[in-house]
Amino acid sequence: MENTNVVDEKLFNDIANLYLKQNLNGECNSLNTIMKELEKLIITKALFVFNGNQKKVASILGIKYTTLHEKVKRWEIGFDRQTIFTNFLN
Repeated sequence: MENTNVVDEKLFNDIANLYLKQNLNGECNSLNTIMKELEKLIITKALFVFNGNQKKVASILGIKYTTLHEKVKRWEIGFDRQTIFTNFLN
């Protein structure tokens, strides 16, 4: 049977383990917070890969351009490669 998982199983396990470890250590990040940070990281990396082209990134991620634009604006993700690269590294 063909593997239809969108997220690589190892990556999923790494994220789940990190989340559980943080909560066991008393850092208490909610799942919602972790998901927002992951979403921000994915969007930032996609903008880096596609040179800040929001229409292309929205298409690749399967979301509306206006939704992506609002998230980029809210999270103050820069458009130039240097700013995107810097945001991606942080």
